[in-house]
Formats: sequence, C-alpha cells, structure tokens
Amino acid sequence: MKITKSYALLLLVAATLSSCSTLSITEIRLSKEDYSAVVRGSVIRGQRDLYSLAGEEGQTLGISITSPENNAVMVLYQPGASAAEKDGIVEVTGKVLPGAGETDNATTWKGPLPVSGKYLVSVSPVRGNTAYEIKIMVR
Repeated sequence: MKITKSYALLLLVAATLSSCSTLSITEIRLSKEDYSAVVRGSVIRGQRDLYSLAGEEGQTLGISITSPENNAVMVLYQPGASAAEKDGIVEVTGKVLPGAGETDNATTWKGPLPVSGKYLVSVSPVRGNTAYEIKIMVR
C-alpha cells in the first residue's frame, strides 16, 4: 500500500486530536452588585463538568443545583484540588467540603469557607444525562 503525503498528514492529525485532553474548568465570576451567579449546563452519564470559584476564608458560600429530573449532584473541593483526565475519564483529587463529598449526592451547601483560594465544583448526573442550573451566592 502506497502512503501519500496527504494520507500521512491525515493520520498524524487524527492521532494528535485523539490524544488531546478535553478537560476544561470554567471559571465562575460573581456579579459585583450582589456577589451571585447562575450557571446553566448539561452533562452526560459518566462525565462531569468542572467549575472554579474564588472565595475568601470566612465568607459564607451558598450553592444549589437543580435539574429537571432531580438527577444532578455536585462535589465541592477546597483550594488545592486537582483534576486530570485519563482514558476519557476525569478524576478529581483533593479535600472536599463537609457534606459535599463524592458519596453525599449534594444538591445544596451553605457554610463558611475554611480557606482562601479557588474552590472546584464538580457536577455529574446520578443517572442518565441531565441539564442543570447552579445558583451561587457569596457573602
């Protein structure tokens, strides 16, 4: 089989694209008027959407997530958490806020932030795919 330059280039591009990471963390910016935000998205089964949110030690964070079928949950990670993708699966490691861990199926959380920095919000469905809305308020 004769490999043309075009075909070789196509193979190289395909290999490069398949090895690219799709990991993305979206920064949530709070309104300067009332220190709040609303984020809407959708996530498919087996995946997670990631958001970062800046907070200061002692501020009170209120966050809730709703979805049409009540199947979206969140995990809240303290500053210093890291996310990496391996074989198409996003893994997050780090310390979670009490009551908002991997097994808590949290849909709401309110409390004082223990440290200053960028918090990580991980959203995933508990079954099937889901659309969701996150409401955030910091005081």
